[in-house]
Amino acid sequence: MWFIIKVLFDSLVRNELTLLRKDMKYIIRIALLALFTISLTAKEEAKESDFLTNPRQLIFEGARSGEGYFSQDGRYLIFQSERIDDNPFYQIFMLDFETGDINQISNGTGKTTCSFIQKDNKGKVLYSSTHLDPKAKSKQKEEFDLRASSTKRRYAWDYDETMDIFSADFDGKNPKQLTKAKGYDAEGSYSPDGKKILFASNRDAYSRKLNDKEQKQLEFDPSYFCELYIMDADGSNVKRLTDNPGYDGGPFFSPDGKKVIWRRFTPDGHQADVYTMNLDGSDLRQITSFESMSWAPYFHPSGEYIAFASNKYGYGNFEVFLVDKLGEKEPVRVTTTDGFDGLPVFHPDGDKLVWTSGRTTNGKAQLFMANWNHKAALEALKNAPKRENKKKVINTGAIKLDELEAKVKYLSSDELEGRFTGSEGIRLAADFIVSDLKQFELKPLKGFNDLRVPFDYTSDIDISKTDNYLYTISTSGKENRIEVGSDFMPLASTDNGNFGGNLIFAGFGIKTSDDSEFKMNSYADLDVDGKFLMVLDDMPSNLDEEQQKALTRYSSRMYKTLTARELGAIGIIFISERAKITKPNDVRMNIKSGMFLSEITEAAAGKLLDTDFTKIKDKVDNYNPHEKSSFDPKIQIEGNYSVEKVRSTDNNIIGVVYADNSDEYVVIGGHYDHLGYGEGGSLADGDAIHNIHNGADDNASGTTVVMELAEYYAQLKKDNPKAIKKNLVFAFWSGEELGLLGSSEFVDQAEEKGLKFHSYLNYDMVGMLKDNKLSMQGAGSAENWRKLIEKKNIIAGFNIGVSDDPYLPTDATSFYKKGVPVIAFFTNLHDNYHRPSDDFENLNIDGMEKIAKFSTKIIDEILSDKTDITYKKVEMAAQTNVRGFAVYLGTIPDYVAEVEGVKLTGVRSGGPADEAGLQADDIIVHLGDKSIKNIYDYTNVLADLKAGLKYKIDVKRGDEIISLTIIPGSK
Repeated sequence: MWFIIKVLFDSLVRNELTLLRKDMKYIIRIALLALFTISLTAKEEAKESDFLTNPRQLIFEGARSGEGYFSQDGRYLIFQSERIDDNPFYQIFMLDFETGDINQISNGTGKTTCSFIQKDNKGKVLYSSTHLDPKAKSKQKEEFDLRASSTKRRYAWDYDETMDIFSADFDGKNPKQLTKAKGYDAEGSYSPDGKKILFASNRDAYSRKLNDKEQKQLEFDPSYFCELYIMDADGSNVKRLTDNPGYDGGPFFSPDGKKVIWRRFTPDGHQADVYTMNLDGSDLRQITSFESMSWAPYFHPSGEYIAFASNKYGYGNFEVFLVDKLGEKEPVRVTTTDGFDGLPVFHPDGDKLVWTSGRTTNGKAQLFMANWNHKAALEALKNAPKRENKKKVINTGAIKLDELEAKVKYLSSDELEGRFTGSEGIRLAADFIVSDLKQFELKPLKGFNDLRVPFDYTSDIDISKTDNYLYTISTSGKENRIEVGSDFMPLASTDNGNFGGNLIFAGFGIKTSDDSEFKMNSYADLDVDGKFLMVLDDMPSNLDEEQQKALTRYSSRMYKTLTARELGAIGIIFISERAKITKPNDVRMNIKSGMFLSEITEAAAGKLLDTDFTKIKDKVDNYNPHEKSSFDPKIQIEGNYSVEKVRSTDNNIIGVVYADNSDEYVVIGGHYDHLGYGEGGSLADGDAIHNIHNGADDNASGTTVVMELAEYYAQLKKDNPKAIKKNLVFAFWSGEELGLLGSSEFVDQAEEKGLKFHSYLNYDMVGMLKDNKLSMQGAGSAENWRKLIEKKNIIAGFNIGVSDDPYLPTDATSFYKKGVPVIAFFTNLHDNYHRPSDDFENLNIDGMEKIAKFSTKIIDEILSDKTDITYKKVEMAAQTNVRGFAVYLGTIPDYVAEVEGVKLTGVRSGGPADEAGLQADDIIVHLGDKSIKNIYDYTNVLADLKAGLKYKIDVKRGDEIISLTIIPGSK
């Protein structure tokens, strides 16, 4: 098993995550956190100290150690360790607990692993080794070279086909080769009486002709062919015990010697579970159904329970668990320390545990030992819940826990690769949803021909190498040209076209407002009107914390763009610290800046300026208010930018349970897209930003609840047609993470077809119910939402937080702006939000079931007309400070509209915008003394306004520009 320890342990990655919002949707959600979220506390679970006391590191010498097994009298421990100077691989050693002596057992050549003691110091020992391999020494050198170069070894290389099992005297002398078949023979253990040996081998793959598929499998993963074998202690009488696709390995005898315990991997190698059987292969039992990698099982000497390791709580976070001998109960967690804890082995007296752990000072795996509380283990297993039935779930039309679990598990699986809009993963999710709706005979919505309702969106941008160029011309006529894609890249928000003019280096391009606590002006005594600018990203590095805080807003690219544009500059080149420029990743691409914008490398900046840029940067980065950071290099710049939008199509999924005679439609919906591999809004840090973001809570949870509700009401229609008094529309939106694209397009499509919606219920992030707290948002959108929620929650018993604001960072907003009452179910933000850690394992499935059943009571009331739900315009007084500004205007921007300026979906009744005369569909193009090209301009200007002062605001209404006066209110 040593190869598993090394490969898995070395793969552990710990990331410290930081919050970074890249979209207005996320800014709003963060603000909502202050209103509606609850504090997060650690999940209650048993402590390590309940089972383990006096834990201590047993082995210190060598790079790592592992797999320790006791002699039957408990005096000796045989183990493997990397502690030989001229061999990087494990060798076998024997520890004497009475003297503390450690002696080498294997001969020091090749790889060794999987040792075991026959009985005590009068018996034999066994281990697996490649020391007879003629290439053993050269492989040692190769491994040294690989480790020195930090190159990962191929996973398959560890299943060395020259690995064989050897026995030796207790002191390691007189080694005898027990297996000689070509292939990997290892993972051996003696029977309690010392007469038999269990082991794992992939010898079958080398003893027969493989077909093409099998040959590729062998080359990719030789462990796939590993099966269990048993032989006499002298190596004779070999018999095969298993014949199953996937890796069977790590076998041990039960304490009475009558059973085999081992772990069996699924054929794809992604999961493993613990199994037992009799020595003849009968009475096969799957002990765990843990839906994770559960391996290295070992019986307690009492035979009552089994210890094993599993990564149930995260790929790299292996922990030790217990399970009863028949697998009738759910496993009980033993260790609770982050990182690797595995390969647990009990002392023959049953009062100690030895295991391999990464809880060392250097993070390398070593053997640990602790006292074991057998009584506590029995009590914990006694109180453990019964093991869940893992049989295939059949959808019934009832809201059931196992159905919810099965759906949300699939929707948040790696197979769907994060369900990014337009991806193969979201297509698979759509197929899954459509298949379910068809099974329950939901129909297309009136005016649409299919359950799939397509919409177009901007999915990418195309940057042509031939149509994008940039160069400078010095006073001597020298031309300095840089290459698109490697040296520079136009930004998604750039204007297109040809340009030319004087190039000015403007330092960091920062100009603070007069009331800023720390003032900085890169444009002092600098005329940039009609000029092209080159500026550094971010801010000077020598500022203190307070100065950095004061410059945060002014140092963003969008604020620098706004500042430069208002000073008359025609373009900006941002100098990035990145060594390589990549394509812009803002897939919405609907922001236009009104300037020519690009980013370049520092090396390219030096080339354009025809100088050593390092010296310039060092001077400017070390900010001195008494020295100028900007200058005119007397250089002309010429270029052309061509950034074209790429349009794609994705699908909303819309299915209807029709009433017998109604023209009213109640919509129940949630988005089924997420971030894919971190595109467009990941909050992960470092390399983790590119990991699969499965979006279990956001929003596989909401999708699953809507699917269950669709099944429930489809079945209700069959059982009691009269109960369905309004048409029920079940909607699954794509493009929500990119700015409510799918739902926004749908409400426009429905409006064109003359469809009227009675109300909309939204389910976004409903999988993390904690402390029974449920948020119901948008209650101010209709008369009687609060009354209805109160009435139905008397029985449901949630600790409900109700908020009135219907302008939410989710699909409910698309409906409210069309005059539809909305209510949004939400179980609040959490630390996994928009991170790869938003996985199935973290969900509260019981909470999802409770929310789904509560929803049926709400929907039933809507269908009955006992409570009137009538649209209500939210007054200004109901607004909450969702953006953190000191002033408000009462505008409701349309974050999806692809226009120059900021289009409004509406204004809040009684607010400053309403009193100034602004209307829905107005496009704000000027505010105060600054032009508005996009939402970022708008928010930056808004932050500079003062409450109670008058400001000019220009809006485009139809083809006309209208000038109005607005007085911001104070929050």
